[in-house]
Amino acid sequence: MNVKKLTKTELEWMATHKCRHSHTYLDHPQCLVTESPEGEPGKRTIGYFDIESTHLKANLGYMACYKIWDPANKKMYGRALNGKEITSFQFDKDLIAELVVDLKRFTHLVGFYCKDRRHDFPFVRTRAMIHGIDFPTYGELQVIDLYDLAKNKMSLHSHRLQVVCETLGIPAKNHPLVGEIWIKSACGHQPSLDYMEVHCEEDVVCLEPVLERLEPYYRRSKLSV
Repeated sequence: MNVKKLTKTELEWMATHKCRHSHTYLDHPQCLVTESPEGEPGKRTIGYFDIESTHLKANLGYMACYKIWDPANKKMYGRALNGKEITSFQFDKDLIAELVVDLKRFTHLVGFYCKDRRHDFPFVRTRAMIHGIDFPTYGELQVIDLYDLAKNKMSLHSHRLQVVCETLGIPAKNHPLVGEIWIKSACGHQPSLDYMEVHCEEDVVCLEPVLERLEPYYRRSKLSV
């Protein structure tokens, strides 16, 4: 959260209300994101976000699936491509348009290895630009990348999401990434696309408990960009 961008009213509210750790929201600004307290000025909405793509670079591949978990409404947004969209060479044009609509439901998105200079958001932003679709501009969304928090606060041999979840005892990935399935999905093989969608949803579902477990160990977080 960028405190400098808040209004006087919002700052006064944060200085006089406390989070579940008995600190003011000025001391624990990230709690304002995770708790969404009643009466908060400029109500914030948080979603947990992940994509799957056929390549790590957006000019050589396309988004095959996205999921956004909305904990406030207990709703999962997003879907995977269907085989016809791929074999007709439409690829992710409609899917990117749907994603942009869903992104605008939230003020904050939580992901893993997702922010600028990493994967998810640069990838989908580039695909939107390729398709001529308006994408949220600077300041419209706050992105919280849990990779930073895990890397800074945990000593692990690897900071991949699966390793973080396994270490914290959080169930994750009954449908791991399998190269052959990803290759088939890129060719429009529907059972492989269905598998990929489940894989993506499993990644999204585990983000919320990861944030809850690591959240007590930071203060005045620099995760939002």
